[in-house]
Amino acid sequence: MSTEIVEKYFDVWNEADNAKRLALAEQTWARDSRYVDPNTDVTGAGGFSEMVAAVHQQYPGYGFRLSSAVETHHDVLRFSWEIVDPDGNVAMSGIDVGRVAEDG
Repeated sequence: MSTEIVEKYFDVWNEADNAKRLALAEQTWARDSRYVDPNTDVTGAGGFSEMVAAVHQQYPGYGFRLSSAVETHHDVLRFSWEIVDPDGNVAMSGIDVGRVAEDG
């Protein structure tokens, strides 16, 4: 199940269309979910979708992909990711840690 959640997370990251991305985010994010990194702190599906749109503006044509196994412990998951340019070269990488809501 955790891998499916992370795959949906990347579907949101890789969707360029605002309406489609928001719809995907609404399927993935809890109403009170929070996304925090060194550059942003947003709440809910709408906030996450808007933040992803801003990243798409900074990195037009880039893709986002999983680069590790998804590790889980109780309701927490962790995985590594990469942002790749249109030629497939890695432009940035990192890790994300998330908490899965009781309803998945």
